[in-house]
Amino acid sequence: MLSASIIALALLADATGFGTQTATLALVLLPVVFLLGIAAYVRLVHLNAEEFQLVQAMNRLRRAYLTLEPGLERYLTTSQYDDEQGVFATYMVNRPSQKSMWVHFLINTPNIVATVDAALAAAIVVLGLRAVEAPRSVAVVCGAAAFLLLWTTLFLLQRQTLRPFRDQTPRFPTPPDRP
Repeated sequence: MLSASIIALALLADATGFGTQTATLALVLLPVVFLLGIAAYVRLVHLNAEEFQLVQAMNRLRRAYLTLEPGLERYLTTSQYDDEQGVFATYMVNRPSQKSMWVHFLINTPNIVATVDAALAAAIVVLGLRAVEAPRSVAVVCGAAAFLLLWTTLFLLQRQTLRPFRDQTPRFPTPPDRP
């Protein structure tokens, strides 16, 4: 939808010059695209939360196998612990450092969609302010503020997907001596 909207706006701008017609169409199309982007973002965050729960369940199954047959541990490449550290060890398929977890969190799909959504919000703000003849500098500052505010809000909302790990007591926590 975003690509089609940008192509439509580019064709209109090419045919008529980037004037009021293009700005008007942009102010109609971009909020719709923005809404779809927010919906996609929310769904992706929910999918990530479900994925963490499934990894946690798989870790518990590995723990059950090891309870039944402790000699299997040498064949397992992922964690048997159901706390946040154990889930991330499985999810990252190694011993995740704090830095690698943050890098992964920053470049995951919801954050990429959040960045596009924030850019759309900035464009809408700038176009809207320019349509009411606000000074360019004011429009740019407000657009940048809209980008930062929305991106930060979405980032912080996504971090809440890790809350279940903090709100529950794990059944099989990672021992303190395990890195």
